[in-house]
Amino acid sequence: MSTALSSTDEALAPKTGWISEWRRAVSDARALFAFRAGTLRGKARRYAVIGIGIIGVITVLVAWLPAYLPEGDGRRLNVATLLPTGFIGILVLSIVSAAATAGGRELMPREQGVAFPVSATTDHLGALVMAPLNIAWLLESWTLIGAAAYVVEPSPKLVIAALGVCLWLATATAIAQCFAWALEWVRRGPRGLWIVRGIGAASAGFVAWIVATDRLVPILDNMVFFRWLAEPIVFDTISPFAWVLRIGAMLALLVGAVVLGAVLARAVARRQPRDEMRLETAAYQPKAMAGSQFAAL
Repeated sequence: MSTALSSTDEALAPKTGWISEWRRAVSDARALFAFRAGTLRGKARRYAVIGIGIIGVITVLVAWLPAYLPEGDGRRLNVATLLPTGFIGILVLSIVSAAATAGGRELMPREQGVAFPVSATTDHLGALVMAPLNIAWLLESWTLIGAAAYVVEPSPKLVIAALGVCLWLATATAIAQCFAWALEWVRRGPRGLWIVRGIGAASAGFVAWIVATDRLVPILDNMVFFRWLAEPIVFDTISPFAWVLRIGAMLALLVGAVVLGAVLARAVARRQPRDEMRLETAAYQPKAMAGSQFAAL
């Protein structure tokens, strides 16, 4: 844990280059992961290992078995057409999930961070790494990987397609984390809670209007950028240069989102979490004890 404590007071620490800052953040995140893993004892450790193993096995099967399914009446082409929509879906789901968790503090609760503070960049990296443990994220990711495998069919390109989809999953998660930090920055500002509620209500109303007016499918069909990104994963008709260009675009988006997320996380850390503090310091009337353990559950 000593490594994680190297950034206890960023305000008093001497200014260093951004490479040193990122190196320290990665080191701190690694130490926090080791600390969290060290708290698992006995059955809890075995269950965690078994759970991670099951997730890995399911991921491999999902990326391999759909390629051997019978084609049917043009179903592979239909799935290929809908794959860009799946790209959009995983991005939207990641944004909603990250925004609902108020940004970061996945590796260390905020109350523990008071005594053992870590840098905002470490918080950001922890939130990115912990994002795949969300069951909704896993289910949609498996669906997207399986859809790509079904389109590609059994061939060496199956591995390339799976890696391309995984690259987009990482990119979408990093972009979503940027949105989450930005929303948390607004929420911690003046009248931030009401502004965020207004953004949520406006977004829900906008989506409802799109669905009610039958504009959803045309909007998805016109998302040219996502179709442009999906083509090198499932189609063989593009040149090697175009494939490298589009994979490079996803890599650039991933790196840019990770860096921007760290900048936004530092901006969030400079604002007081007034709503959380007000909730935690309020007085609550205790409820009556349940008559049985079943009633308590």
